[in-house]
Amino acid sequence: MIGSDIVDLTELTQYTKDRRKRFLEKVFSLKEQYLIDSSDNPEQMIWRLWSMKESAYKIVSRSDNERILAPTKLKCDIFNHAVGAVCTDRYSFITTTKVAENCVYSIASNSSKNPIAEFLLPFKSNEQSIQSKVIYKKFIDLIGDIYQIPTHLISMKKNNIGAPILLYKNNPMQVDFSLSHHGKYGFIAIQA
Repeated sequence: MIGSDIVDLTELTQYTKDRRKRFLEKVFSLKEQYLIDSSDNPEQMIWRLWSMKESAYKIVSRSDNERILAPTKLKCDIFNHAVGAVCTDRYSFITTTKVAENCVYSIASNSSKNPIAEFLLPFKSNEQSIQSKVIYKKFIDLIGDIYQIPTHLISMKKNNIGAPILLYKNNPMQVDFSLSHHGKYGFIAIQA
């Protein structure tokens, strides 16, 4: 399985010192707070760790078929400028994080069996409903191209926890993917 998350760095509000401290304590372990404090770019490290946690959270939610938001239970390690890991009591994921001009995005995976195709989408509109339509259309077009199937036979629905399921002729497809958007950016990851 894979999960992804993207953070538009231009959309973030500046925290006061007290509010930032409370946020860091609520979301990050002491070790992660040390990584942030000792980083050359603490703000970027905050959102790298956040996107790593969110991408792993998507896998955990689908695996357990429930959404439990407990960011401190997702423990991050950084191996180098791009590769890291997120672990829980039961799961372990390798993450890859990239920094583009105004965004940070991560992909988590519990398998290295197949390469992951990734697509960064800058949006022209800030309207979330338009962004959702754009990312949906791009994703369906990519699936049609990758699997050489007509796009009018591909659709998506949400399962009982709100995670997307890909359908071909109304039957579930065994495609591992993750969609994410924030601010003016969308992101698609597909493990083919």
